[in-house]
Amino acid sequence: MREHLRREIVTGALAPGSDLSEGRVAELYGYPAASIRTALQALEHEGLVIVRPRVGTTVHPVTAERTAHALHALRSLIVTAVRLAHRATDAHGSPEASPLPGFLAPYAAVIERSGNAYLQRFAAQLVAHLQQAAAALGTSGLQHPSGASFADAAGRADLRAMLHHLDTHFDHAHRVFAAAFAAAARGAGS
Repeated sequence: MREHLRREIVTGALAPGSDLSEGRVAELYGYPAASIRTALQALEHEGLVIVRPRVGTTVHPVTAERTAHALHALRSLIVTAVRLAHRATDAHGSPEASPLPGFLAPYAAVIERSGNAYLQRFAAQLVAHLQQAAAALGTSGLQHPSGASFADAAGRADLRAMLHHLDTHFDHAHRVFAAAFAAAARGAGS
């Protein structure tokens, strides 16, 4: 159930601000109250919902500041993962890829190869926020040639090139999100 609600939030099926009270979730999906409570607590821990006692639960709003912080934090985590994976690759051969959505796919292998469960979980939370923001804003154009260049550099274990392409790609993503938030603000002011 948690995964179902999570998917609904990050894809935008449940929009930011949507009511997720226990009664509403039970009405929409037919889940039992105890399961709903557990799922909402987990989603709150991931930063996808806001639980307010005696008020209710809502899908966390998407803001420019929160999205910029998520991009910055994810970039920092990937830098750490690159360094950890670089060491692991030296010892064990090239990393295997694992799925990450859209523009983040080139970084999946190094996050997985880092071997750091905390880093992997935090990266998953940041990725969920970025997916939610992209869905809420209708953002596209996050792909960039530097993502493929990062993957090529990773294949060569070229740490300096990996970090350069990571910075280039995340600068691009930051500009795309900033433009989408500016357009949304202009649309809201009309």
